[in-house]
Amino acid sequence: MNFEERRKFRKIDFELKMYALDADINQILHDLETSENPKVIKKHFERVAYLLETYKELMFSGISLDISFDEAYMEALAGMLFDRYCELV
Repeated sequence: MNFEERRKFRKIDFELKMYALDADINQILHDLETSENPKVIKKHFERVAYLLETYKELMFSGISLDISFDEAYMEALAGMLFDRYCELV
């Protein structure tokens, strides 16, 4: 697989993961407000943090993305999840 094919694959893989996050956002927000289990919050945080980091890498590489979230939204969501996790541990 050459560089351009890897880049295209990475973009598609990321967009699919973002669509999955979009589908799960209501559950994440519900867990953020109601869950008393730090493992649940940590799992959501790690997922959002990974996607945020990947988003930044792809944008830095000049890849345009077709997603419904922007960097500020993902940073805010990650921050809220981190704060909630800290409250629970």
